[in-house]
Amino acid sequence: MKAAGFRFALFIFCAVFFGGGAGGSAVAFSSDGELRWNARIVECIEKEMPKGGAYSTSSAASEGLRASVRDTQEGLEVRPFRAATFCSAATYTLLLKVVAPALGQMPGRGRLVPLQQADGEGVWGRWNANGPGGAVLFAETGAGINFTDWEKARAGDFLKVWWTDAVGHQERGHLVVFLKKDAESVTFWSGNKPGGYGEKTVSLSKIKRALFSRLTDPEKLAVAPLAEKNEYLGAMLKRASSWEEVLKKTAVLRGE
Repeated sequence: MKAAGFRFALFIFCAVFFGGGAGGSAVAFSSDGELRWNARIVECIEKEMPKGGAYSTSSAASEGLRASVRDTQEGLEVRPFRAATFCSAATYTLLLKVVAPALGQMPGRGRLVPLQQADGEGVWGRWNANGPGGAVLFAETGAGINFTDWEKARAGDFLKVWWTDAVGHQERGHLVVFLKKDAESVTFWSGNKPGGYGEKTVSLSKIKRALFSRLTDPEKLAVAPLAEKNEYLGAMLKRASSWEEVLKKTAVLRGE
């Protein structure tokens, strides 16, 4: 009865929350459909993630992220670091909060623990990399799908935005969770300047590139084969990437 009640409640939550969609049109949805993890992401933001703190890329913020995740006998234990954060750390903490129950005691869960990994190394090193880090991770593992169409976006999609056309070593970007948009602006959640964890609204005209990543199969983050290092992401600190290369590396050209 409890499980059935949870599924029904989740269905009602998503039917209400996603009814408007990104562009105002209704979204067909069921608890077993493609959007079911979006609902959990939004719920986690509202009920389990910190609010406020400070934005910081200091060593203290990185150490706080590493200290916030433990691999226990029962599974991953995630306690968000509240004092300071940055965009990839905030969104990664959220990702782990959402997927930890699904991974349970899977043997591969330990590779999601954030360590001092260079860009492109392991799971965290991919997520934290310049360029389309999280999207590459989803494409490599099959844990999610990537797309660029704003009309397909729904609350709970991860989103990498670029403030300029540059991708790679000269990029200026932000990794966030999409919440909503209208004709002129977009609202997202992340570790934002200057206030840390929370929502922010920016003009669509400020965004030069956008890449969405939707979580669909979190178990694959633990069980899918994954090379020790993704060389493409590892090189993004030193070289540029074309947008066409981004789309190929993230399987967007096959998915849209």
